[in-house]
Amino acid sequence: MKVLFLLDPAEVPNEDPQFEGRWHRRSPSMEHHVVHAARECGHTTVVMSFDGAVHSIARQIEQARPRVVFNLVEDCFRNRRLGCQVPALLEAMSLAYTGCSSAALTYSCDKALSALMVADRGVPVPPFEIVSRGAAPGRPRLRYPVIVKPRFTDGSEGISLKSIVRNSSEMERRVRLVHSRLQQDAICQEYIDGREIAVAMLGNGEPVTLPARETVFGKRKAGGPAISTERVKESKEYSEKWKVSYRRAPLSDVQQARAASLANTVYDCMEFSGYGRVDFRIDAEGGLFFLEANGNPDIRPRVFGIMAGWAGIEYTDLIQRVIDLALERRRKKSAIKV
Repeated sequence: MKVLFLLDPAEVPNEDPQFEGRWHRRSPSMEHHVVHAARECGHTTVVMSFDGAVHSIARQIEQARPRVVFNLVEDCFRNRRLGCQVPALLEAMSLAYTGCSSAALTYSCDKALSALMVADRGVPVPPFEIVSRGAAPGRPRLRYPVIVKPRFTDGSEGISLKSIVRNSSEMERRVRLVHSRLQQDAICQEYIDGREIAVAMLGNGEPVTLPARETVFGKRKAGGPAISTERVKESKEYSEKWKVSYRRAPLSDVQQARAASLANTVYDCMEFSGYGRVDFRIDAEGGLFFLEANGNPDIRPRVFGIMAGWAGIEYTDLIQRVIDLALERRRKKSAIKV
């Protein structure tokens, strides 16, 4: 089967644009892992850069005639908020494509909108306020400490240890930084001190819930991070310094059932398909609180792949399932056409 991979331009190496050679980085990229796994499954692969030239890209895709498109684009026109436009294009071309729809990515990209949507379905969400770009925080109605985060970023972009604020002056400074540096609204949300888990899911209408992964903050009492900051996710050296590690979350039977139930509700509410991830905080009493929903999340072996492994799914089988789910969704849509 021919699988066409759509990637951000920065992820396509000039020296090996089809990923035919060995790794060109000390740490292989997610895109390398996925393309090579698809080849191990026996598929013919074509790698294409989504550079924003929509008409040219559509023409190239039509000429390639793939059976399925593996959508790994995050920055459409160098803007993560426009990533939802890629599945919209593929949908208009009547192509099978992996992962979430345009609507699902629109919902999950907006942290405020997604929080309001899942709260309406009964999922616990810490109280929050939106401070629009250019505005100053009003009289705070939230209990401190508060975490200040950008409204539209992912991968913890714009989140650091200083994002947790303890008074109104600290909050105002952090809000101004989000407005000026990231050019977007800020979300001020009551901070839940506790554990952090991620629940990955695989499927379309009735997804399989994979075992939860916990982020362990080993030196939080020594001034280290207690949240997944941008540096925690992007810097191996930083994580090693502060003893940040990951493990299968040790949850009670009640917590496991609760986490799976809430994650399923979020997955359905966001209209996710293919694969997704839902992040929660667990407070001192064991209560779970929604942090964010991630459509088309990081699917590297050490991230999504490790959770699939705990469920007995090898990495190549995971990639094959994602492809199969794309084909299944396309068949169902074709079957209901009038």
